[in-house]
Amino acid sequence: MKINIELDVTPKEARELLGLPDLEPMQAAVLARIEQRLLDATDILSAEGLLRTWLSLVPVGSEAYLKTLNSFFRPASSDKS
Repeated sequence: MKINIELDVTPKEARELLGLPDLEPMQAAVLARIEQRLLDATDILSAEGLLRTWLSLVPVGSEAYLKTLNSFFRPASSDKS
């Protein structure tokens, strides 16, 4: 004997029928936290955020760092005098 029953119900109605909990509020809260963490990560990975991170490793006013940076970005002089 084979019996088939088809129910045309929404997912919410199916959960209620089977006695399963409604996880939508928890899912919305978790997704909001994930979204906030992703937005915070994009701020860190922006060009300005990367420079701020890199420059925070160097002591402020370090003469050696400034000289190195200056020589790196200054074109080589071709004085043949």
